[in-house]
Amino acid sequence: MPEIPPADSGEWGAQVCFYGRVRDSENGRPLRGITYSSYDSMALREMERLAAGMQVDYGPHPLRLHHRTGFVANGDASLLIAVAGRHSAESFALCAEYVRRLKISVPVWKHPDYLEPS
Repeated sequence: MPEIPPADSGEWGAQVCFYGRVRDSENGRPLRGITYSSYDSMALREMERLAAGMQVDYGPHPLRLHHRTGFVANGDASLLIAVAGRHSAESFALCAEYVRRLKISVPVWKHPDYLEPS
């Protein structure tokens, strides 16, 4: 695969950064946070496969992709996607497609930690 210029080079006109944050409730119940688990080597391989497939499908583009594991408190980010493209619409579309594909294919499981009723 050819060298991809960094996101802060003059080649890219737009960069989108997405932070997927833990909400304060789920299914109508207040949350303390979520504990994420994964089979790490499988999840990393799948994220690499996902990124490679997106590079083929949409052309070369800079990317940073990270999903936390372990406990993540409500309000904190569990998912980071930073992607750049030549134009804003392209960058937003790339980011949305990364989120969609990641949720389908990357083996990360969430375990809600609900607050006890007072």
